[in-house]
Amino acid sequence: MFIVSAADTLGAIAADVRATIGFTDGTNHRSIAIYCLDGQASTSTHRNGSDGAPIYVDGVGSAAFVEWITDGVRLSHSGFPDGNLVTVHFFTDADVTDAKVFHQDLGSTTSQQEFTSMGFELDAMFLAQNYISSFAGYANAPLGFGCVINDNPTTPTQKSIAWCADSGSSSGDQNTRASDSEALIATLIGSTRWRLTISDIDSAGFSFTNSGSTGTQMIGLALKFAPGVELALVDSQIPTTGDYSQAGVGFEPEFGVMAHIVGPSAYNTLDTGGNGASFSITSFDDAAVYSNSFSDHDGAATTVCKSLTAGQFRLLENDGTDAVVASGHSFDADGWDFPLTTNPSNPILGWAFAYSSGGAPATGPDLLLGAAGV
Repeated sequence: MFIVSAADTLGAIAADVRATIGFTDGTNHRSIAIYCLDGQASTSTHRNGSDGAPIYVDGVGSAAFVEWITDGVRLSHSGFPDGNLVTVHFFTDADVTDAKVFHQDLGSTTSQQEFTSMGFELDAMFLAQNYISSFAGYANAPLGFGCVINDNPTTPTQKSIAWCADSGSSSGDQNTRASDSEALIATLIGSTRWRLTISDIDSAGFSFTNSGSTGTQMIGLALKFAPGVELALVDSQIPTTGDYSQAGVGFEPEFGVMAHIVGPSAYNTLDTGGNGASFSITSFDDAAVYSNSFSDHDGAATTVCKSLTAGQFRLLENDGTDAVVASGHSFDADGWDFPLTTNPSNPILGWAFAYSSGGAPATGPDLLLGAAGV
C-alpha cells in the first residue's frame, strides 16, 4: 500500500494538496489521486486514477510496478520532478497467505450486489474512492478511505472517512464526513453522494450495498492473514486536551493505520466547512510513525492548500498549520498512547486499524519511507 503527498522533505509543509492512495499485489495495480492548488483566486481541484499503476500522482506522474526485491519493491517512474515522498506499507508473506488488489464499479442500483472473484475469505480490506466513473480526469477533488475487518462475516466491522474540495469556488468549498459503520463514503458539492456497506464475506468475495446510484469505481486491497493474527478496527478521536490514548483494541498491537478527518463533530454527519477541512493517514509500528496530512482552508479568499509527510504523528489544521503534534508513541495491552504537545481546537474523528501477530510465525507489516524521483 502506497500513500503519496506533495511533500518532498520529511516534516516540511508543502504547497498544494496532492494525495494518492495506491495498492499492488504484484500482479494487479490500482491507484486514485486528487490535487488542490495553493494560492489560487478560486479553487482549482482535480481527480484521476490508474488501473495499471500502484502510484499515480495527478498532474505530476506515475510509477509502474517492476518486481519485488529483497526488503523492498522496484518501481519504474515518470514525472515526480520534486521527488514526492512515498509512504510504503509491506504486508509480508510471513503474515499474509493471500492478497488481492481490485477495482469494482459500484453500479447504478441501491440493491445488494456481489463481488465474486476474490478466491479466498478475506480477513481485512482497505478501500479507497475518488468518485471517478472511469480511470480518467475530472474536476473536483473527493477522496474516501475505509477499512473492513472480518470479525463477523455477515456484518463485518467497517469504518471510513470522506473529504472533498470542490472546483471553481471563490471562497473555498469543502465537504467532510466520518462513518463508524460504513466501508466507504463519498461527499461532493455540498452533499453526501453515497455510503457503501460490506456484508456476507465468504471464499468467493463479499456483498456490497450502496445508498445511492453512483456509477463510480472503488479500489481495494484484500488480505488473508496467517492463523493466530489478531485484528481490530475501532473509532479514533483526538482530544482537545491531554494525550491521545486509544483503548478498546483488545490486545497489544504491533502495527496500526489511522485515518482522521478535521471537520465533522459527530460520526455519520456531513460537515460543509464550518470546522475546516483536512484529512490524514498515519501508519506506525513499534519503531516508526509516518503521517500524511492534507489541508484546504475553508472560506479562504485565496486558496490555502497544503500537504505534509512527517516522521511523527502530526496532523494539519484546515489552514495548513499544525492541529496535532505528538512527541512519541507506545503500545499497551489494549491499544496505544501518543503524548501530545499540540492539541486540536476541536476533537478530530476517524478510525484506527490494529494488528498483532498473536504468536503467529510472522514479522508484522513493515513501514518504509521512500522518495520517488530522487
